[in-house]
Amino acid sequence: MQHIKYLLLVFIPLSLILSCTRELPRSPREAFAETSRAVQNGDAERFYDLISDESKKELTDTVKSINSMPEKQRTELEKKDILYTKGIVEEKEFLSAWIKKERTTNPMLISLSRTILMIDENNGKAKVRLDNGIELLFEKEGLYWKLSLKGK
Repeated sequence: MQHIKYLLLVFIPLSLILSCTRELPRSPREAFAETSRAVQNGDAERFYDLISDESKKELTDTVKSINSMPEKQRTELEKKDILYTKGIVEEKEFLSAWIKKERTTNPMLISLSRTILMIDENNGKAKVRLDNGIELLFEKEGLYWKLSLKGK
């Protein structure tokens, strides 16, 4: 009886929670496909999960820089449509606005809808060459592959 209560109170809810989490990609090809799907769907949360830790750090630094700008400077950049968002932002909010605005004009984001020609994998890094000539860099972090926004 004690084991049944344990199963009902702990194991089953934990199983349900874990089954709802999205798996991270275990190959550069899977990482490309998942990242492509996130951009197509405008899913900044998923895109954030699929970028490398180094890219997340750079994103955080960029957002901090934007948030620390004097209000007058930020307002001027907003008027010129240089910033993707208005006011103080968080990383995922910035990513969401960036994807929405740049999905059809940013070469990297456009490339995520192209066909893979070749994957050159070496020492935890993979160059994914696409049919438009662009190469995207994916990095292995633990078991999973993630997109590097830094490039080479």
